[in-house]
Amino acid sequence: MPPPERVLAGTTAKRAMAFALKLKQERILTTAEFRPISLGMARSAAEIHIYGTTPNVTPVTVFDGNPVGDGRPGPVARLLFDMLKEEMIPESTRLIRVFDE
Repeated sequence: MPPPERVLAGTTAKRAMAFALKLKQERILTTAEFRPISLGMARSAAEIHIYGTTPNVTPVTVFDGNPVGDGRPGPVARLLFDMLKEEMIPESTRLIRVFDE
């Protein structure tokens, strides 16, 4: 993911990075880090994702007129999307109580 000083690193992007680090611990990903991304790196990426409040994780299937990976959403996008979705549902064990009832 580009470093936070280069892009808006909102809550969804920060949570996606936390989950990506978990996927790295589980050896699903080889790396998860903030670092500059060159145009060449983007062009040769197996997956590209856009993070945001409403869509959470949006897989990019075409970049610079060419397919990303095989041109379909990749497995990491699905895993991150599911992890973020689970965190947001009211029954989630990951939710942190903010207000006492």
